[in-house]
Amino acid sequence: MVFGVMVHHPDVCSAVLAHVGIGDVLRVERSPNGEFNITEFGTVTNERHFRGMHAYSPMHNVQNGTVYPAVMATTGMNDPRVE
Repeated sequence: MVFGVMVHHPDVCSAVLAHVGIGDVLRVERSPNGEFNITEFGTVTNERHFRGMHAYSPMHNVQNGTVYPAVMATTGMNDPRVE
């Protein structure tokens, strides 16, 4: 999860390459393959899981004023996991 490293530890890399990366952990279980991710990330329907997922979710932890590494994000044109 390179987006997680980028957001939580922006000093450890100068660039990030994410191929179909997960940026919003809170929405991942709603994706076509999302049910399989529940065992790894948890579920938003469980309050304890939700708090942990929110604390980790790259999209929800970007901080104004922080200098983040350069990013190249790629995805598939017909990839149903991309909204």
